[in-house]
Amino acid sequence: MGWLSVLGLSACLTLGLIAGLEIWLRALGAEVSFDDTPARWARVRAELARDDDPRSIAILGASRIQAGLSHDELRAAAGDVAIHNLAWAGRAPYAALADIAERSEFRGLVIVSLLPHWIVPGHGREEQEGLVAYYHERWNWAEAIDAAIADAISACFVLADSHYKLRRIVRHLIAIGRPFNMPDSLITTRDREQRIDFARIGVAYSRDILLRSARRLAARANPPDAAEWLRLVAELQTHIAAIEARGGRVVLVRMPSGGEILKIEEALFPRDRYWDVMAASVSATSVHFEDVPGLLATIPVDGSHIDQRDKAAFARAFAAALQAEGLLSPADGADPEGGFSLSRRP
Repeated sequence: MGWLSVLGLSACLTLGLIAGLEIWLRALGAEVSFDDTPARWARVRAELARDDDPRSIAILGASRIQAGLSHDELRAAAGDVAIHNLAWAGRAPYAALADIAERSEFRGLVIVSLLPHWIVPGHGREEQEGLVAYYHERWNWAEAIDAAIADAISACFVLADSHYKLRRIVRHLIAIGRPFNMPDSLITTRDREQRIDFARIGVAYSRDILLRSARRLAARANPPDAAEWLRLVAELQTHIAAIEARGGRVVLVRMPSGGEILKIEEALFPRDRYWDVMAASVSATSVHFEDVPGLLATIPVDGSHIDQRDKAAFARAFAAALQAEGLLSPADGADPEGGFSLSRRP
């Protein structure tokens, strides 16, 4: 047998093993998911830069909105609009908002998931600066080609998900006789929407991680006084005004939280002293989950994140609230829910 025959046989065996493993993983419940990388974020940012449609939507924030707001339901409410999801788990969106305001001509609807401390230096304000720098300094045609290739592979193979690394699969096969204990609990789509399945991850496990993070925040937090807070809010308003000046719209949303996590957040940055002052001082519309019955009904099971089973109901209630404020035009034939206006505390 010549070396070409050996090479061909080896390639066939390798492909057969990969195909067999792929089929087995899918039979056990594994789903296609896209690794969330700075390159994927930059690709979405580049798409936003080319978008001049005033109906388009940009989503900024961290994991709460990246995993909690259904793109499908938004499109069902507003039509087949472009949605640019620039949220990033664990990183506050202030730098991305400033970047869109000052270094793009985007004039659609900008939805910003915000916690008050995220506009405070040292408390989250800087967390997405690295992503913004990656887009402006490194994103180019070669990066775009690499991202397109990675997308094509990820769209076809469960094995492309880092959750199913070969080393991890082998370790599980040795330990439990299966390629994984549970399928991946976090699924990321090509357009960076995420969904979390708490039946797989376990509520207690997620809550413990989040509580440790909230307690670390509490240990180092230094909330600004009233004068400093108004100064920071005024800086936020400059970015909002830049978007509105070219016809765009901005909505600030306080995503749901609950349990001890909400208690920690409110103890450090009480709503009446921070969120309500901010809402009254900026030109953007503010949506606080406590003010909209449909949002209040979707308190996260882990205290911070909406389960995939509740995403659709949350998005419908949120879209109805935006429609009531004139920020989201109903799609042809859509029947908006609600009909209420957002309530704000004085």
